[in-house]
Amino acid sequence: MLDLTVCLPVCNDEVLLKRSLDLLNGQVAQILILDFGSTDGSLLLAKAFGCETLSLSWENHWGQVWQQAAEHFQHSHVLWLHPGEEPQAALGDKLPGLLASGALDTQDWICETPREISSEARIFLAQDASLAAQRFFPLFRDHADRSNLSTWGKLLAKEISWSRSPEVVGPLLDAALTEPAPDARIRLLAAIRAFERQNDSLAVSLFQALVDQADTVSEQGFSQLAARLYQLKVLWEKGLKQETFEQLDRFRQKYPQLEQQPGLWVLRGVMARQVQEKELARECFQKALELADDENLSLNNPLVQKPDISWKPWLGLGEIYLEEGQFSQAYHAFVAARKTLPDHPHLAAQFLRSAFLTGHYAELQEVLFRFDALPGFTPGMRVALAAISGQAIEIEPLALAEMLLQEIKSDAQVSFSQSSNPMLLSVVLEYTLLLLRAAKYPEARMLLQHLTLRLPGQAMLWHNLAFSYFAQQNYLEAEKYYRQALQVQPDFIESRMDLGKVLVMQGKIEAACEEFEEILVQNPRFAPARKALAQLQEIPAGLPGMPSIPGPVQEDAAPEAPFVFLFPLSPTWENGIDIALRAFYEEFVAGDNVILVVPDGEAAPAIERARNWAEQKFTPDLLPAVVQLKQALPLLAHRTCLLLPARLQPASELLKEILDSDFSHLVTGLPLSTLPMGYLPSHCHSSGDPEGASVKVWWEVETELLKNQMRLLLEQETSEPSSLVAGWDTHKLIKKAKSLPSAQMQEMLLNADAQPEIQISVCMIVKDEARFLPSCLESFADQVDEIIVVDTGSRDQTREIARSFEKVRLFEKAWHDDFAEARNAALEQATCPWILVLDADEYLPVGFIPSLRQYLAHHRPEVDAYVFSVVALDEEGQETAQDTLPVPRLFANSPDLRFKGRIHELLTHAQHSEMVYVHLQGLPIYHRGYQEEIRQEKQKLQRDTALMERMLAEAPEAQESERMYLILGLAQEQAENWDKALDYYRLGLEHVAEDSSAHATLQKGVWRIELKRGDPRSIYKAVKPEFCEDPEVLLLWAEAAQSMGLLDEALKGYELALALSDRLALKPDLLGSRPKRAWIFEKLVQAYHQLGQPATALYFSERLVKDNPAVPEHWHLYRELLQRAAQA
Repeated sequence: MLDLTVCLPVCNDEVLLKRSLDLLNGQVAQILILDFGSTDGSLLLAKAFGCETLSLSWENHWGQVWQQAAEHFQHSHVLWLHPGEEPQAALGDKLPGLLASGALDTQDWICETPREISSEARIFLAQDASLAAQRFFPLFRDHADRSNLSTWGKLLAKEISWSRSPEVVGPLLDAALTEPAPDARIRLLAAIRAFERQNDSLAVSLFQALVDQADTVSEQGFSQLAARLYQLKVLWEKGLKQETFEQLDRFRQKYPQLEQQPGLWVLRGVMARQVQEKELARECFQKALELADDENLSLNNPLVQKPDISWKPWLGLGEIYLEEGQFSQAYHAFVAARKTLPDHPHLAAQFLRSAFLTGHYAELQEVLFRFDALPGFTPGMRVALAAISGQAIEIEPLALAEMLLQEIKSDAQVSFSQSSNPMLLSVVLEYTLLLLRAAKYPEARMLLQHLTLRLPGQAMLWHNLAFSYFAQQNYLEAEKYYRQALQVQPDFIESRMDLGKVLVMQGKIEAACEEFEEILVQNPRFAPARKALAQLQEIPAGLPGMPSIPGPVQEDAAPEAPFVFLFPLSPTWENGIDIALRAFYEEFVAGDNVILVVPDGEAAPAIERARNWAEQKFTPDLLPAVVQLKQALPLLAHRTCLLLPARLQPASELLKEILDSDFSHLVTGLPLSTLPMGYLPSHCHSSGDPEGASVKVWWEVETELLKNQMRLLLEQETSEPSSLVAGWDTHKLIKKAKSLPSAQMQEMLLNADAQPEIQISVCMIVKDEARFLPSCLESFADQVDEIIVVDTGSRDQTREIARSFEKVRLFEKAWHDDFAEARNAALEQATCPWILVLDADEYLPVGFIPSLRQYLAHHRPEVDAYVFSVVALDEEGQETAQDTLPVPRLFANSPDLRFKGRIHELLTHAQHSEMVYVHLQGLPIYHRGYQEEIRQEKQKLQRDTALMERMLAEAPEAQESERMYLILGLAQEQAENWDKALDYYRLGLEHVAEDSSAHATLQKGVWRIELKRGDPRSIYKAVKPEFCEDPEVLLLWAEAAQSMGLLDEALKGYELALALSDRLALKPDLLGSRPKRAWIFEKLVQAYHQLGQPATALYFSERLVKDNPAVPEHWHLYRELLQRAAQA
């Protein structure tokens, strides 16, 4: 127990007093309650805690109170507390020694109230007679040099007690000012009080007196510095802007201590916003938040106004982001501001805007319910927002539409061409879409007709207006407005497609065909237009998916029977028909001469569903044949494969019969232990009762695995001679499959929302990532168990954004030009069994984390890490051709697993050098850091190059340095600096061991440069294609042969490269050395076209489109070859 007296002045503070007494009880020797006429239960409470009570009368003088209380002090030191103040840590073991030594004379308490944070002297000597003369105390220390001060503890008061209320403090300050030579601190507090009450004349005189006094002495205490700051605030509030700017410049030059005042930066931010200096304003608000994070804030600033470090900077930042259209960042800024100021109407209105613009509709209801009125929000807007948020509203849609229309017209009276309330138009537009979805077409049309007058350049408005007529079969009006939409935006494909439909409904077939043809010019892969055009022109598109072009065979070869994939189970979703159809449609084209045969009966819905999906992604003429079996089908050995994308019990009769047969088979649902390394299931089907009480779950094998194995099996089997196999009746087989009880499938009974109990920590390192961090964290924050963020020196609001997410644990670390060091610092803080490493400019697709947990539920101990494809996105969010290496991102939380390397860091294991990876191809990570603006802004190329060259200088032969030679060479190669690229590749060949995979990749770099320089001889002589196991080497060798005029050898090389690439498709490619299939297809198209085999060239162009349907150039090439084939 501390040898200490605690004094608590109270007057009807029962609730607050209990908080303090709960914390002090049993820790201090004496608690003295100074009562000033309490009529509540304060005195009874004090008695219950065994406190001594002294009844006093309030005479507007704390010194007199001290003098009367001093007679009752039983100990040498006194701690002065106000009711409700709670020490935020135990009083500690060091306090007795500090009390005895007198060291507390230079140690303050940090006192935080809802209004301010101050560092105050709170422990005094009981016999200090000087305090009796002080009317106002305790006070913050007002020293010019505060370097010898430190803080002892923190007192947090969530509410204000009687002794610190305006009713006591105001008259006390007024009385203190009347005394001779009042203390500078008294005058400062009185001036601040006058300023807050908008008594500008009194505030100016008090601040000026402090400034005048400061000009006559050399010492500049905090009161004088703060007075200058508030003097600026008064001038600004009075509208004297030019004078404020001049004074600000003078003060900052003369008194650099002002730079440590958060209030100065908030004021500068406000001033900068007024003169449209947004970037300066942003920097100022961020500086205020940085000062708020400084642990020495209260030492440097003994009196801090809470708004200056809580909601004011966030509000300023949020409004800047809102003006710049960065709505997600604005939303998070307003969320942070409302944590301390939830009831401010202006802040609530800004939050409402950002929540609406970012689609956080569920959060609109809370604000609308809390406030009866908000600035900038009309009554109609409020009701419309309530409807948009999903809240039931009493007003009828027609009445609300009329109300909104009247508000739009009132807004137009101010300026017809420019809205005085743009938010009104945005809300009306969103409500209009809600009406259209609810089939309230007349009401929506009423609003759209006026919106198109106000915003005639918005094609979407004309489109929606046209749709409101189209939906009610008024085709003439619909055509007029669709044409208006296209006049505004000619490439608006959806409007042009609907216009074609409207023309068809009016019998204008020729005009409709013209519109559909125009769509195909703009987007050759737009399947709906292609399908509609084929139907209108009455051109037979062939039987659904039947082959029309022979495969890659000689032009004069005789046609052969198609290769058959037979689905021998009942074609239900439970048995995996959906995944079989999808894989079949994605991998094969009509020219592959393959058919998927499924049993008749229940198959029709599944086939229609899959075909519709495939036609949307590709076009009907690119799809292979799917046939429903109506009669017995003769099966040919080496031309038939039994396809079972379902999991059967190993002992089931059907599985045994299939495995013992002479036919090839793909049983893709074998137990996980039998799957080859790298092949794991990625998704799960589920079905169950409507209530979801129980659900049957079974794995669906990776689509990529099934596609890959189907292709490999086709190439292997068709090379063998065909022969009939007797004894197989396909109908009998299918009947047997249908009769299998469902219990023979591997099933797990789980709750509908069950997920494996696997905990994941996401580990990130960040620096100045405020632009992307919100969307990154939003993509997984509610699905993982912990988020470790290590900040290496952000100057924007990155740290504040991170703190706004509940699961984030934020750490700070100095940057030492070493990514591995920073990443390892994050790993050391993780507490979950599994770690996922991400960057702030990345985000995860929907379902990524649940899929991870399903993988990890079947983790094999020999796997060190899981590898993911990182997909680069451009500024529009579209995938780019930027090459990114698959990288290990998911691994167990083990001290043996750590990163090495200053840049492009490598995950290593302390116990073995060779890492075992599994590539989860179906789960991409989306990356935005390769956008040109970001690369230039962060000077990534210069930074990365410098770090890689430093690594090579420090450890040229280290394992983590191997990739640096390759990456540096690739960068120079992409910049077409051939000499520098060759230097890096050849330097790497000198230092990297020959048995390393990096050595072979560097050699390929040398060959590539030589080919680009027109020298194919080196690789042509060095490589024997029949013994080569590297598809990129084969591709380069084929290019060399083609450049030398050896076309037959080139085709041999290309096809070998394709076959080898298919075999290796699902193995991790950590050096990015494997060529994409699309590259090989392009080469094959060119070579066969050059050789005069257009049918085979067309076949490979079909596969090129199937492999990457998002590239318009592939579709243009395919259409050109298709037209030539038709002409031939």
